[in-house]
Amino acid sequence: MPSVSGGVSDKTLHFLVFGGFALALLPALPRAKAAAWRLGVGFLLASTAGALLELWQGLLPHRSAEFLDWVADTLGAAIAVLGAAVGLWFWKRRSAGDPK
Repeated sequence: MPSVSGGVSDKTLHFLVFGGFALALLPALPRAKAAAWRLGVGFLLASTAGALLELWQGLLPHRSAEFLDWVADTLGAAIAVLGAAVGLWFWKRRSAGDPK
């Protein structure tokens, strides 16, 4: 099977895809909940999905499960959610007219 990574490492792809996945989950979560709750749930869902996918791959004869793939999935989700939290914090401060 030809590589679709274009020379990018497997772990980098896991990091980027699951970071994007965590952010893509956020609009699906209830708006009535606090932003911190939505960010935490987005992170947990993405990390859990990564773990379940690795477990599933371990059951397939032509695939293998890698713990470090899940670590990359989880780190990608964490960094994306942390970036979203920082961005939201700055946006709220700017919207409130806080000069600092």
